[in-house]
Amino acid sequence: MKVNKYKVLATLVRSFFDAFSSGIIDNNAADKSGMMALVRTACGDDAMYEAMVSEYKRNFGNLLSGCMASNADHLAAYTRGGDAEATLAAERAVELTVRVVMFAYARGMRQNAKGKVQLRQATLFRIMLDAMNVLLNDEAVGVDDADASDLGTLFLKVCHTQQMFTAMTDEMDRTYDELVRREGVEQ
Repeated sequence: MKVNKYKVLATLVRSFFDAFSSGIIDNNAADKSGMMALVRTACGDDAMYEAMVSEYKRNFGNLLSGCMASNADHLAAYTRGGDAEATLAAERAVELTVRVVMFAYARGMRQNAKGKVQLRQATLFRIMLDAMNVLLNDEAVGVDDADASDLGTLFLKVCHTQQMFTAMTDEMDRTYDELVRREGVEQ
C-alpha cells in the first residue's frame, strides 16, 4: 500500500497544528524545529515545498479563526500536486504522522510547564484517531457507530488493516519511550 506524498504532507501539517495546539490548551500553555525536520522528510522538491507552505497557511488560517478543519473538510481541501506517482510507503507515512502528533503534543504541553509533563491519553488518542483518519482514508470515516470504549476497534476502523494499526501502535510505543527519555514526559 502506498500513500500520496501530498496527502502525507497535508496530514503531517494538520496533525502538527492539532497536536501542538491541543498540548498548549491541555497545559494552558514553540519549538517547531523537531516537527520541521519530520516535515522536511516528506518534502523533496519545490512543488512539495509550495504544498507545505500552502498547508501551513491554511492551517494557520483555521487556527487564527479559532478552529481546526473537520476531517471531511481537510480531506476535501488539502493541497494536491500534479504528480500522482509521488507516494510514500503507508507504514512510513503512519510512522511520521505518529511522531509529529506525539512530539507536537508533548511540546505544546511543555509550554509554560514547570518540570515534567504528563500526556493526556484521551487527547492523544483523539488526535491520533483524527490523524490516521485523514492519512489513510479518502473520505472521513465516521466512528459514531463504533464502541467508544474499545479503542482498538476505533483505530482499526480508520486504519483498515492490522498492519497499519500495528505500525501505528509500534511507533507510538517507540516515540513515547523517546519522549520519556529526552523530552521530560512523565511515565
